[in-house]
Amino acid sequence: MSIIYRLIKEKKIEKTPVWMMRQAGRYLPEYMKIRNSSKNFLEMCYSPELASEITLQPIRRFDFDIAVIFSDILLIPQALGTDLDFVRDKGPVLTKTDLSTEEGIKKLSADNVLKKLSPVYEAISLTRKRLDKEKDLVGFVGAPWTLFSYMIEGSGSKNFELPPKNSKALFEILTEAVSKHLVAQIEAGATVVQIFDSWSGEISTDKYDEFVIEPTRKIVEYVKSKHKDIPIIGFPRGSNFKYEKYAEKTGVDILGIDQEVPLEWAKERLSDKVVLQGNLNPFVLLEGGDRMREETEKILRSFGEGSFIFNLGRGILKYTPIENVEKMIKIIRG
Repeated sequence: MSIIYRLIKEKKIEKTPVWMMRQAGRYLPEYMKIRNSSKNFLEMCYSPELASEITLQPIRRFDFDIAVIFSDILLIPQALGTDLDFVRDKGPVLTKTDLSTEEGIKKLSADNVLKKLSPVYEAISLTRKRLDKEKDLVGFVGAPWTLFSYMIEGSGSKNFELPPKNSKALFEILTEAVSKHLVAQIEAGATVVQIFDSWSGEISTDKYDEFVIEPTRKIVEYVKSKHKDIPIIGFPRGSNFKYEKYAEKTGVDILGIDQEVPLEWAKERLSDKVVLQGNLNPFVLLEGGDRMREETEKILRSFGEGSFIFNLGRGILKYTPIENVEKMIKIIRG
């Protein structure tokens, strides 16, 4: 039985599950060896063999309880018809499709997403066969608001301008595509799925329900209608006090919280609604030493050992020493 499924059902298990967002990444020399020999980042995402190998690298090195498939949230906009490139030292760049007109929106099609992203499902199936059956495998997506933001801006900038028209139509397309992509990942072998809403903290409170909560609720409802027992993690980074509303209204089973969320507030206001996941500051992991030990132990005490999923408050940083990760895991596992 999935360790995360057990945690949701039993509320407390014999150990605290641990994994890290971006755990298969640039801080690992074995990852960089593949990255430097590959044509580009997208080649790795679309190669089932490479994606599977990269996914398993941190499992072999650290014996994490959970593997997360190597992929990217922006493959959905690309599958919909938006040009995508990853530029070294800059990050993702999306061609600004004309999304201000009905004609521009109609050029995006959710019908082709599953076919175009079939290498992702192949990578999941391959990884599931290679992964210890007791370890969970996480499939993931970007939430509609975050994907919408990238598509409007064309990159990771933070202006987040809403187009005056047709945003509703674009959200409907993104919600459908995200929902189908999650189900396809589950059917390929993912035992847990996570919805990343990386830019949810950038939206005004009066628009939060419309652009963050409601699309997420629809996605969760769709996934649960197909696979009712699949654990779903929501991570609306930067949502601050709105985390509580997100936990109450979206239907997610697990709530990932960022490093800015006070531990006592999270324990008091969130833990009775969802299983918590988080939230060590990645800069603390980068620093290591006594501060890392103190902060790790503080999280364990606050949320209760065996009662939550230990993770970072966002992705691991590129220059994080491997020995710091090893020490963190040793602290968690006693």
